[in-house]
Amino acid sequence: MSSTQQNKKVYQKWNTQDKKLFIKLHKVHGTAFEKYQSSFPSRTVQQIRSFYYNEINQQKNNRKKSQKNLDEAKESKTNRSENGDESLHLSIDFFE
Repeated sequence: MSSTQQNKKVYQKWNTQDKKLFIKLHKVHGTAFEKYQSSFPSRTVQQIRSFYYNEINQQKNNRKKSQKNLDEAKESKTNRSENGDESLHLSIDFFE
Protein backbone atom coordinates (compact mmCIF):
# COMPACT_ATOMS: atom_id res chain seq x y z
CA MET A 1 0.00 0.00 0.00
CA SER A 2 1.42 3.40 -0.94
CA SER A 3 1.79 6.27 1.51
CA THR A 4 -0.94 8.18 -0.40
CA GLN A 5 -3.42 5.38 0.16
CA GLN A 6 -2.55 5.20 3.86
CA ASN A 7 -3.15 8.96 4.33
CA LYS A 8 -6.44 9.02 2.40
CA LYS A 9 -9.42 9.31 4.72
CA VAL A 10 -12.67 7.62 3.79
CA TYR A 11 -15.86 9.69 3.90
CA GLN A 12 -18.06 9.02 6.90
CA LYS A 13 -21.48 10.51 7.56
CA TRP A 14 -21.58 13.15 10.26
CA ASN A 15 -23.45 11.79 13.26
CA THR A 16 -25.28 13.92 15.82
CA GLN A 17 -22.36 13.93 18.26
CA ASP A 18 -19.97 15.11 15.51
CA LYS A 19 -22.37 17.85 14.48
CA LYS A 20 -22.69 19.12 18.06
CA LEU A 21 -18.92 19.13 18.47
CA PHE A 22 -18.55 20.94 15.16
CA ILE A 23 -20.92 23.69 16.32
CA LYS A 24 -18.97 24.12 19.58
CA LEU A 25 -15.69 24.33 17.67
CA HIS A 26 -17.20 26.81 15.21
CA LYS A 27 -18.13 29.15 18.06
CA VAL A 28 -14.49 29.10 19.21
CA HIS A 29 -12.53 28.91 15.95
CA GLY A 30 -14.90 30.27 13.30
CA THR A 31 -13.83 29.12 9.84
CA ALA A 32 -10.25 28.20 10.81
CA PHE A 33 -11.01 24.60 9.87
CA GLU A 34 -7.41 23.45 10.35
CA LYS A 35 -7.97 23.84 14.10
CA TYR A 36 -10.88 21.38 13.99
CA GLN A 37 -8.79 18.50 12.72
CA SER A 38 -7.46 17.43 16.11
CA SER A 39 -11.07 16.87 17.20
CA PHE A 40 -11.87 14.98 13.98
CA PRO A 41 -8.77 12.86 13.26
CA SER A 42 -10.63 10.67 10.76
CA ARG A 43 -11.54 13.68 8.58
CA THR A 44 -9.51 15.89 6.29
CA VAL A 45 -9.63 19.67 6.49
CA GLN A 46 -11.42 19.60 3.12
CA GLN A 47 -14.12 17.28 4.52
CA ILE A 48 -14.59 19.58 7.51
CA ARG A 49 -14.78 22.65 5.27
CA SER A 50 -17.24 20.92 2.94
CA PHE A 51 -19.45 19.96 5.86
CA TYR A 52 -19.62 23.61 6.91
CA TYR A 53 -20.45 24.97 3.46
CA ASN A 54 -22.81 22.16 2.49
CA GLU A 55 -24.66 21.68 5.76
CA ILE A 56 -24.21 24.35 8.41
CA ASN A 57 -24.03 27.39 6.15
CA GLN A 58 -26.98 26.11 4.11
CA GLN A 59 -29.06 25.72 7.28
CA LYS A 60 -28.25 29.32 8.25
CA ASN A 61 -29.34 30.54 4.82
CA ASN A 62 -32.58 28.55 5.01
CA ARG A 63 -33.39 30.08 8.41
CA LYS A 64 -32.71 33.57 7.03
CA LYS A 65 -34.99 32.92 4.03
CA SER A 66 -37.76 31.61 6.31
CA GLN A 67 -37.50 34.66 8.53
CA LYS A 68 -37.52 36.96 5.50
CA ASN A 69 -40.67 35.24 4.18
CA LEU A 70 -42.37 35.65 7.57
CA ASP A 71 -41.40 39.32 7.71
CA GLU A 72 -42.70 39.91 4.18
CA ALA A 73 -45.99 38.17 5.00
CA LYS A 74 -46.46 40.33 8.10
CA GLU A 75 -45.67 43.49 6.14
CA SER A 76 -48.09 42.50 3.38
CA LYS A 77 -50.81 41.82 5.93
CA THR A 78 -50.22 45.21 7.57
CA ASN A 79 -50.34 46.99 4.21
CA ARG A 80 -53.69 45.37 3.33
CA SER A 81 -55.16 46.53 6.63
CA GLU A 82 -53.88 50.06 6.18
CA ASN A 83 -55.35 50.20 2.67
CA GLY A 84 -58.82 49.30 3.95
CA ASP A 85 -59.00 45.89 2.30
CA GLU A 86 -60.50 44.19 5.34
CA SER A 87 -62.53 41.57 3.44
CA LEU A 88 -59.41 40.14 1.85
CA HIS A 89 -57.61 40.37 5.17
CA LEU A 90 -60.31 38.38 6.97
CA SER A 91 -60.50 35.66 4.34
CA ILE A 92 -56.72 35.14 4.40
CA ASP A 93 -56.71 34.96 8.20
CA PHE A 94 -59.33 32.24 8.03
CA PHE A 95 -57.00 29.94 6.09
CA GLU A 96 -53.84 30.58 8.15
